[in-house]
Amino acid sequence: MKNRVLMVMIAVCVAFTYSEGQAEEQTGEESAVHSKPVTTGACWRFGLDRTGSHNTTGVASKKGEKWRTRIGTSIVSSPVVSEEHVYIGSDEGFYAINSEDGTVIWEYAIKTKNKDHHDGVESSACIADGFVYFTGCDGFVYALEAQTGELRWRTVPAGLNKAPLYFSPGVAYGLVFAIGRKGFSGFDVETGKEVWKSKNQKIAHAGITIDEEYLFSFSPNGNGYTIVDIKAGLFRSNGTINLAYCRSTPAILNGKLYGTSVALIGTAPSFPKIGIIDIQTKKPILANYIEPHKETKDMQASYASPTLWGGKVYVGSDSGYLYVFDDEKAEPLFNIKVDAPVRASASVSAQDGIVYFTSYDGKLHAADARTGMKKWEHTLSGPVKKRTEINSCPWVEDGVVYIGTIDGDIVAVH
Repeated sequence: MKNRVLMVMIAVCVAFTYSEGQAEEQTGEESAVHSKPVTTGACWRFGLDRTGSHNTTGVASKKGEKWRTRIGTSIVSSPVVSEEHVYIGSDEGFYAINSEDGTVIWEYAIKTKNKDHHDGVESSACIADGFVYFTGCDGFVYALEAQTGELRWRTVPAGLNKAPLYFSPGVAYGLVFAIGRKGFSGFDVETGKEVWKSKNQKIAHAGITIDEEYLFSFSPNGNGYTIVDIKAGLFRSNGTINLAYCRSTPAILNGKLYGTSVALIGTAPSFPKIGIIDIQTKKPILANYIEPHKETKDMQASYASPTLWGGKVYVGSDSGYLYVFDDEKAEPLFNIKVDAPVRASASVSAQDGIVYFTSYDGKLHAADARTGMKKWEHTLSGPVKKRTEINSCPWVEDGVVYIGTIDGDIVAVH
């Protein structure tokens, strides 16, 4: 295939550059985007739209643990299930586990400690055409054979000097999109060659979301969002929305982009909000407060990405609530109270309408997604390290919920 150039401008009109020099925005016939899209299978949040809703049955009544497998000393990564394999990272590497009995099928060791004290793999997998893609805390983007774990390629985004990569990649149109603290890159799925990269761009704590036309992300301070036309390779918008310090990955549904902000504490405090953007017009629709006590000094952060299902938006908070809003005006509907912060994003089994989420007291919770009525809870972690925080997002599939723990266990609850 001929050498092709994909130009993208992202965030504050930053030009993406090639090794041959700085690219200019153009609409030429050649493009780095493959004409035939890659068939993307399972990936974090159940799809590149990152809604967190999965068309499957869940666990209405808990029996207990189906299995529990130790794969490290700590897990931040979220499980992704595909073809009877559970793919997940830990502080010691990346693993494929049998979804039926919890046996380790293969493992790929990654144990590089960096100055931020992050090890192994904190991102989650994206499966496409028989390969599994993920990013590592060692600064590499990886492509492995999904069935065997054999390395296809690994590469470091140019100019990042092996800066840790924490966010889950997205695969579309022959490119693996990955985002790190210092930039945004795209790689050819077959060779791992970097097709385009950002220059002097710092993007932190916000992942990427993809639909049939666009790639979406939030800027590090939360007041900006980016929309890129994937096929044409052209920057389309870097608008602003009143979200302070956004660490969430956007979710898209019915032509709208949803995001949440953490909160900014300091000389100019800002309370966590939920924002909605119209994708067609590329303009913000609203940005409403998440916490009902916004006028008090009881400011609590919201780290979780939004979950979308049944006309509702589900957002966790450090105040110990899973808040539920309508997806049109972001008006509060009800909330679910637990005894510790809710930082990981929630998941919904769409066929039976159950929402699953974790809390920082080491528990997995299940509730009626329509009403908020609690169904059950299950204690996941705590006895090994005396630590209980859970940052892994639940994966629900055919009557089983899979989740990683801070103790380094992957657990299947049925």
